[in-house]
Amino acid sequence: MTYRDSPTQADMNIKILYSCSGTASAGFVVKAQSSSDEMGSPSTTFNTTTGVITLPDRPCVLNAGLMYYDNTSPSPSYQYFDYQWYDETNSQYIGSKARLRGWGPDFYYNYETLSCDEQAIAIAQNINVSLRIIAVSHASLIIDGTGSQAIYAGKSRLIIYEF
Repeated sequence: MTYRDSPTQADMNIKILYSCSGTASAGFVVKAQSSSDEMGSPSTTFNTTTGVITLPDRPCVLNAGLMYYDNTSPSPSYQYFDYQWYDETNSQYIGSKARLRGWGPDFYYNYETLSCDEQAIAIAQNINVSLRIIAVSHASLIIDGTGSQAIYAGKSRLIIYEF
C-alpha cells in the first residue's frame, strides 16, 4: 500500500454565474446577473448587459446548464430549447450543443424523460464568449435563473473552471 500524506493539489479556480432570465428565442444571449467565486481567485469577468464573458489566458472548461418553465397553460406536449457556447472573438460556435427537452421540466423533473445532453460544454482560453440559445420549440419558454417557481428542478447556471 502506498502512503500519501495529503491529496494532490491542483491550481484551479472556479466561478459560477447565475441569476439568468429571459424569454428563450433563437439568438438570445444568456445574461448572468450575479457570480460567486467558489474556488481560488478566478480571473474571468462578465458583462451583465451584453452577456459577454472574458476568459483569462489559461485553459478554461465552460459548463452551462439551463432550466426553463412554460408560460402557457396548458403546456404543449413537447417543448425544448438548444443552446451552445459562442466565441465572440472569432464569431463561431464552440463546444457541444445542449438540448433541454421535456413536457415541463420545472414540474416533472422526476417523472418525464429529459435529454442526456442538457449541458453545453466547451474548452477555451483568452477569448470573449457568450452562451446563446440556438433554437426553441415555441415562444413561451422562460429561462429560470432564480428558482422562483413554486416547483422547479433547478436553476440556470454557467460554470467556468480555470486550470
